[in-house]
Amino acid sequence: MKKANQYQHEINQLKKQLHKSDLVYFEKLQTYILSQNVFYNEETINLQLLSMLQDLIDAEKEHSDAINLFGKDPQTMANEILSELPSPKVRDRLSMSSLIIIMSWFFLLLSSNHTSVGMELNLLAFILVPLLELIAIQLVFRILHKSIYSKNPSRRQALLPKLAVGFIFLFCVGIILLINNLFSIGPIFVLPSPWNLFILGFILIATLCYFFYTLASQHYSRNQRS
Repeated sequence: MKKANQYQHEINQLKKQLHKSDLVYFEKLQTYILSQNVFYNEETINLQLLSMLQDLIDAEKEHSDAINLFGKDPQTMANEILSELPSPKVRDRLSMSSLIIIMSWFFLLLSSNHTSVGMELNLLAFILVPLLELIAIQLVFRILHKSIYSKNPSRRQALLPKLAVGFIFLFCVGIILLINNLFSIGPIFVLPSPWNLFILGFILIATLCYFFYTLASQHYSRNQRS
């Protein structure tokens, strides 16, 4: 299991020990920090959050709480933490972007039109769809980040971020359907049989390998902790 995932698992387990008010405080802080930039190194952030969580648990044992430990202005404290984090490396940016692109291509391949000749691939969709998803994810993270510590939001104002995220999701789905299914935009490349079957088989095998690898990693991690 990657260190980032291990740290996240430890955070999830330790949060169960927090008092309710401190749990709300920490989860808002966690969401604010994680939503600042999707390209930040996950391992670095999770390690920082894990250290803060351990300090908070120790403080509760001394009959203190999150406000006494971290202060009444968690947003300012979180901004100071974020300012001290190293800027996202090119490797981290490429890693996250590549994951999004690969997932997009994966679903585009599965949803491509199959004929007796082979698989029809909309080349423009393989460019525009990942780009659209990258932009949408950035927007969603920005909206989420800005909404965490809104100053005394009304019920209507608190609902606006959720509506905005929902609109972005529906808009992206609509555009993807238009590009990939409803309109034949851009050049179409036909992947002849049996290569289309080989590719789909490879995708299936790769997905199963990743699934079993994840299960094995989680099982190994639990055994290590026990």
